[in-house]
Amino acid sequence: MMPLWKSLTKFGNKLNAQKHNGLLQLYFILGSIILIAFYIIYTNVLLQKAKQDSEFIPRSFAKYIVFIEAQINEAEGNSKLISELFAKYINSLTKDNYEDVLVNYIRDEFIANMKMPVIITDDMQIPLYWKNLDVPEAIQFKDLNTTFQTYILNAMQKMEIIPLIYEGKSVGFVYYRSQSTFQDFVQQVQYPIIVTDEFRKPRYWRNMGILENMSYDNLNDAHKQFISKRMNKMVEFPLETEEKRIGFVYFEESDSLKKIRSLVYVEILLIILFVAFGSYGFLMIKNSEKNTLWVGLAKETAHQFGTPITSLKGWTEYLKMYFEDSPQSEEVSPMLVNIEEDVGHLQKIASRFGKVGSSITLKPTKVQEVIEETVNYFETRLPHFSSRIEITFKPDDYEMKVLMDKELFQWTLENLIKNSIDAMTDKGGEISIAVARHKDNVNISISDQGKGIPKGMVKKIFDPGFTTKTRGWGLGLSLVKRIIEEFHKGSIRVAETSPKGTTFEITLKEFV
Repeated sequence: MMPLWKSLTKFGNKLNAQKHNGLLQLYFILGSIILIAFYIIYTNVLLQKAKQDSEFIPRSFAKYIVFIEAQINEAEGNSKLISELFAKYINSLTKDNYEDVLVNYIRDEFIANMKMPVIITDDMQIPLYWKNLDVPEAIQFKDLNTTFQTYILNAMQKMEIIPLIYEGKSVGFVYYRSQSTFQDFVQQVQYPIIVTDEFRKPRYWRNMGILENMSYDNLNDAHKQFISKRMNKMVEFPLETEEKRIGFVYFEESDSLKKIRSLVYVEILLIILFVAFGSYGFLMIKNSEKNTLWVGLAKETAHQFGTPITSLKGWTEYLKMYFEDSPQSEEVSPMLVNIEEDVGHLQKIASRFGKVGSSITLKPTKVQEVIEETVNYFETRLPHFSSRIEITFKPDDYEMKVLMDKELFQWTLENLIKNSIDAMTDKGGEISIAVARHKDNVNISISDQGKGIPKGMVKKIFDPGFTTKTRGWGLGLSLVKRIIEEFHKGSIRVAETSPKGTTFEITLKEFV
């Protein structure tokens, strides 16, 4: 039942990894489609808006032509009314009731037909009638509220005035607003705009964040500098006739055109992000596949170790019983003890391989105890490697603890020590292990006097499958890195390397 359960578990892990990779690929494809669709739609919207904005100048001047024609027609009508007013005034002077005739004409005909703002006053300049002023016309001036009265009096100050004279004495006044100007048209524009004279001196402006009813000469220096700077950034359009230039119009580029210009940079940024996220996604998929491969290989190795280890333990027990009463017992017993230790170590290795890719429990453990056990194990076997190799251990503090899985951490130390021994097999030397506290961390350094690591390979030595040996799978240091960084949340690095030796440094958080 157990082998079947293990097989199903391994199969389930593979399916989960494949499902995870498939989701990453699906997200990448969907993200690409959404990004491209958004870019196409947004670009079309901007182009449509830019097309409308590009017609701003032609549309504005077409409106201005219509505006001017309407103003000319209105001026002709107003001139005719003014002429009629004077004719009526002159004709009325010959009549005894000229005042009534004139008043009736002004009230019933002149005011009614006037299309421009107009105010009729008595000889004391008190308004009697008004038209086109957004003020109620059926109420006498004295009955208006203060706001309307002030409005009419202010309007009179800005209007043209025609006195009504009889026998050298003023009998009333006609106030009317002069013909609409280009400034009136500018007030209808919804874009930031500045109109200047032929010498580029601003005459009036619109949507600039500055009062629009002031003269340029009355502006303070800050506002003048502001307008000057804005003019330097705006598009210039000359106002000219066939005979001469009468001024310039400055207007800003529309927002849609600015966005289209910046869209190129946004596109480059999106492409960079797209490539970066895509590369990252595929790298995750690749790493996930690698991890799945190495985890599967480690578990399969642990599984394969199980049968021969069990068999070796059985044969060891058999040999102990066989030589128990034999004359060679004293000679064979130490050998059997060593065989038992090595079989036990093989069982540990199988257990370590089984833990790779599984969840583990970290426990507070004294660092020096784990290192001493590992060093003692190697010291009894150093003669098999080389009689010229020594291992020294110098702890800074025997009470330093870290959260660790003892078996996996010992495996890490064994791999590093074994690599150091391999590096010194030809010339011998010393392997020194030191433990020191640095702030809240525990630093463990393993130094050898071997041949060092070539500079170009320092960054690759922790990659799965990378090895400089003629034999081996290149799993040792990749497993070391996985154990330290993923399981123990620490770090490992090559602190120093040269032809005189290499130092690996492990950093773990101290348990307090």
